[in-house]
Amino acid sequence: MSEIEKAAKSSLVLLAGNEPALQLKFLDDLLARVGVSRQDFDVESVDANAVGPRDWVGSAATIPFMAERRVVVVRHLLRRDPKDADGSGLDRLPASALMILVADDENMEDQTMATRLRNWTAAVKAAKGFQYDSTLAGDKARSELRKIAEAGGVPMSGPACDLLLEMSGGKFSRAAEELDKLVLFCRGKKAIQESDVREIVVPSREWNVFAMIDGLIHNQVSAAVGQLRIMVGNKRKADAATFGQVLPQTGRALRLLWQARVCIEAGVSPGSATEAVRQAFPTRPNLANEKEFVQRKMMSAAQRVTLPKLAECFQIYADTDSRLKGALAAYDKHDTLELMLLEMAHALHRVKTA
Repeated sequence: MSEIEKAAKSSLVLLAGNEPALQLKFLDDLLARVGVSRQDFDVESVDANAVGPRDWVGSAATIPFMAERRVVVVRHLLRRDPKDADGSGLDRLPASALMILVADDENMEDQTMATRLRNWTAAVKAAKGFQYDSTLAGDKARSELRKIAEAGGVPMSGPACDLLLEMSGGKFSRAAEELDKLVLFCRGKKAIQESDVREIVVPSREWNVFAMIDGLIHNQVSAAVGQLRIMVGNKRKADAATFGQVLPQTGRALRLLWQARVCIEAGVSPGSATEAVRQAFPTRPNLANEKEFVQRKMMSAAQRVTLPKLAECFQIYADTDSRLKGALAAYDKHDTLELMLLEMAHALHRVKTA
């Protein structure tokens, strides 16, 4: 029995995972399986932070008028505390009801959202509901992307597929969207190559940061500064980009790089790290819990650095944060951030003299 068939037999369904495109496809396929569409009279869509679980249950328990099932789709589920569902009747839905809880793609770095997902998952399991996990990564994601490219008439090389996933932040859904453009651009070619991916794909912020760090590690300072300028953008958006993206993501990358170097010196991989090594890792970001491509890139980069050099980079990062917040003397944001990269490059590559 397929997952769609199993979901259709349940009165309560939870759609979770980190691939929104796959979640929404499953939602549409499930609605089609029970004979309705999103616009039908017996289908209601609500926002979780607008009305509460008792209202969801009340609507779902209504006798359907023009279909066999009364369907209630609850979007942005993680914006609602699972405790609000206590005593709401989620575990007593009639057979004619179909309640679909959609844990839309939220910021899962937020501990509150992560905790709510675990608690909602437990609540649905206790109610004997069906759960669909849209997470798709590693070899499965690569295989699916190459199938999509093949179906579009243009095969994709393995390295190009890996690069596409990396530039999409490891997200299959985003990679699939970018692949549509690649297929059109490469129609008539023998295959999609890495050069095509670099030319066409709009990289994620995460990839920009990794590319910037790569530039520093390989002493390609102009390339690192180029990535920084892409992230900061124009002066009107400098504040939002600096404090919302560049500084947090740079700090995150440095912490992951430090963890990778610890793994190298301990002779272990992130996935097989000893308990002593794992205890040295912070809760977030934790390299052992990162996507495969993040672990691979960090372990590769960490081969070229040492812990003392990383310590200097952390100090430069802290000084830059102080300059940008007015605690130390500084120029404008662009110059301050570029100075940070120059100082880090010097710390990583200077040659000690006797």
